[in-house]
Amino acid sequence: MRIKTVKIYWTYPVLYENIFSSIKVSEKGIYYLSRNFGDKETLLYIGKTSNSFYNRLNSHKYWLNLYRGKLFVRLGIIISPKTYDDSLITDVESALIYEMQPFENTDKTNGYYYLNECKIVNTGYRGLLPPVISMREHI
Repeated sequence: MRIKTVKIYWTYPVLYENIFSSIKVSEKGIYYLSRNFGDKETLLYIGKTSNSFYNRLNSHKYWLNLYRGKLFVRLGIIISPKTYDDSLITDVESALIYEMQPFENTDKTNGYYYLNECKIVNTGYRGLLPPVISMREHI
């Protein structure tokens, strides 16, 4: 199996309530939700969308209200490869969840299946994410 390199550009963290007016919210890809409480950032959730960030992020508003502090969203735009399908987005999301173990993710924390073995390169405002995640290290 050939390893695919997936390069993700992470946007600057935006307050959850302000993300819905972002022009990038109509795109698709990976996102992560975090909160700042005191001087500490905590990763809460990693997700994916094959349609638009807007609809997917809106679905989290009910449980996010349970957290104190400022809630932030980072959008992960896949910049390489230029063309990809839902299976690649799912595989990348799975590897990120397994690697980072966010509090609110319940699936893919103990293991995951994939169709595309990937090396994920995180660029931009990646926050708590490491610069590189290799699925090979999860095997």
